[in-house]
Amino acid sequence: MAKWQRRLIKVGENIPAFGTYENYSEYPYINPIIKMFDAWKSKNYGELSNLLKKMFPDIVSDNKRAGKCREVFQNKDLISFEIISVEEKACSLSCIIVEAKWKSSDIMHNENLTFGCSYEGEGKSLGLPWNNNGKWVIIPWEIGGLYK
Repeated sequence: MAKWQRRLIKVGENIPAFGTYENYSEYPYINPIIKMFDAWKSKNYGELSNLLKKMFPDIVSDNKRAGKCREVFQNKDLISFEIISVEEKACSLSCIIVEAKWKSSDIMHNENLTFGCSYEGEGKSLGLPWNNNGKWVIIPWEIGGLYK
């Protein structure tokens, strides 16, 4: 851990504002965010609920969590999303702000959503990315705009 160095990441220079998984190969914590927006766009509530487990921490059933995701997202047609900023806070924690645009009941919404991405090992313990002993998990930090 002592060897870890925070990188200064500039959207538009180091990484694109929007892209595919391949565009972020050096920043694997961004991939769950891309997958989440892909699942939202395709209305894949099962996949969305797996990626957003921490959004519904009191729901342990996969089916109930998928139903809750359906409630929150089914009337929100995602138009686009763009990564606004990325900050590496620690070796196993990053902050990603995304501007999301969606349409709901003929109203256009444009909100910045803030997510943490944490690298978790087995049993939700802290993992170390270079040990490849876990996976990146989305932590919804500031997502109140989804409920407008």
